[in-house]
Amino acid sequence: MFYIVLAKTKNVNKIRETAMRKNTKQTMLFKEISGKKVEVDFNGGDVSSDAGLLFLRETESQIGVINKVANAIHDKRHPSYVKHQIVQLLTQRVFQIASGYEDSNDSNDLKNDPILKISCNTDDPLASQPTMCRFENAPSRMALYRIGEVLVDIFINSYAKPPKAIVLDIDDTDDPTHGSQQLSLFNGYHDCYCYMPLHIYEGKSGKLITTILRPGKRPSGDEIVSILKRIVKKIRKAWPDVGILLRGDSHYSSSAVYDFCDDKNIKYVLGFKSYKPVLQRAHGLMNKARELYEISKTPLKLYGEFSYQAGSWSEPNRVIFKAEYNQEGSNTRFIVTNLVHDNRKFI
Repeated sequence: MFYIVLAKTKNVNKIRETAMRKNTKQTMLFKEISGKKVEVDFNGGDVSSDAGLLFLRETESQIGVINKVANAIHDKRHPSYVKHQIVQLLTQRVFQIASGYEDSNDSNDLKNDPILKISCNTDDPLASQPTMCRFENAPSRMALYRIGEVLVDIFINSYAKPPKAIVLDIDDTDDPTHGSQQLSLFNGYHDCYCYMPLHIYEGKSGKLITTILRPGKRPSGDEIVSILKRIVKKIRKAWPDVGILLRGDSHYSSSAVYDFCDDKNIKYVLGFKSYKPVLQRAHGLMNKARELYEISKTPLKLYGEFSYQAGSWSEPNRVIFKAEYNQEGSNTRFIVTNLVHDNRKFI
């Protein structure tokens, strides 16, 4: 009879909600267990499976990352039509992602989530998907630049006193895309359409310095320098005497990066591709590693170095290599660095 009434009623949702409220007052009795009465009711009220957000909310209240990032985004909306402030929208989106809700479409289902509303410091419904979509597409290129600067400032302010030296660990990662997003490119290494956001961490503490969303391709030397020079400028302004070491794989090894580091008194240790000329320079030690392996049948590693200058380099650089031989065969790796023996205690 319940479903028949709904079918004949125009305001189906209202009848369903009324019926559910009535049903939640009912109690179900089950067979006793060891003389104890078992009752089940439906008066649990609003529930949420995201209670962990309360701990994230407390952590954020002490660090203040979201507030600082929100201040970097200038709100150009007409105040008369604004229901959700930038800081609330940003908090909602960040906390949704932290809870595993990556798609902004989830905002429609989560806008009345009690825990998420508490985390956003409001009792009112949160933003829906259309509002969230407009928010995500609103920040300008300049706003994104300011957000990058905010992250660097947070890194600097995380130290009670200037460190003697820091390590800039630089790397990118694939962020697969599944539509027609702007600047989404096919990356052959990752075999998918993606973005390639660049991340820079401090190597000793693991602290994030900044991260930058990029197209899905390998960065050029000039692009790497354009990012590094802004970060180094802010760090050196706060800590004039800090020693800086740049560390990365062969993607970040280029003459533009070498020249920048030498000009700014930055030490670097970067991966270097196994080009034919450098393989020839390591040939002797590689043969020795193979001969020793054939005698001992034990995997071993030998190390050597040489000075090398490619055609595009302004001066020779120190190249260190590892000649490894094991049951899989040879495994030769190279790095290029401007560290010298006297600077081995730099870090």
